[in-house]
Amino acid sequence: MTALVERFSRAAGVHLILALTFLGTACVEQKPPQSAPPPAAPAAVRPGQEQVDNLVAEMERLSNLIPVGSEAPDFSQQSPDGRTIALSSLRGKVVLIDFWASWCKPCRMENPNVKKVYEKYHRKGFEILGVSLDRDMDAWKNAIQQDGLPWLHVSDLGFWNNAAAQQYGISSIPFTVLVDKDGKVIDKNLRGPALEAKLAEIFGG
Repeated sequence: MTALVERFSRAAGVHLILALTFLGTACVEQKPPQSAPPPAAPAAVRPGQEQVDNLVAEMERLSNLIPVGSEAPDFSQQSPDGRTIALSSLRGKVVLIDFWASWCKPCRMENPNVKKVYEKYHRKGFEILGVSLDRDMDAWKNAIQQDGLPWLHVSDLGFWNNAAAQQYGISSIPFTVLVDKDGKVIDKNLRGPALEAKLAEIFGG
């Protein structure tokens, strides 16, 4: 496992999501070949070198797609109550774009951590825009209520084809993009202590 993590760390800025994926803490888009149904997966598979290389290449692609320091692509989608919310409408605030879904267990497990930093920094100018990859409106609304998520939420109910997720090249969730007051990308895929540390750096302890 140590050698595997070291292999990941050579891809700058992407080692965390790869490690988390293998540890079962990310939901990954499945793209089986169209010509034949996928074979049944074994209960546990040790990733081979080809899988590692493919994942590293994918994360490097995502890193290059929207690099840190670039302007976060604007998008707008519908809130649960039917309002249209655009990312650009939140200029002047530090915004965490949080890609998640009600059916994604790792996303739901991460929500308490996200809620903690929201409550700590919201009054200082921190906002969260949750982008759901759900396809069922009721499931999406119920998850927001059950987890007690008070921030802004949008979706087009497109599942993995969610337009914003496609725009940002999302192939696993949870995935976050932290955006500054001017709409520039500060960092990507921060979670838990890493997210809290970055916000403490921005806003002060």
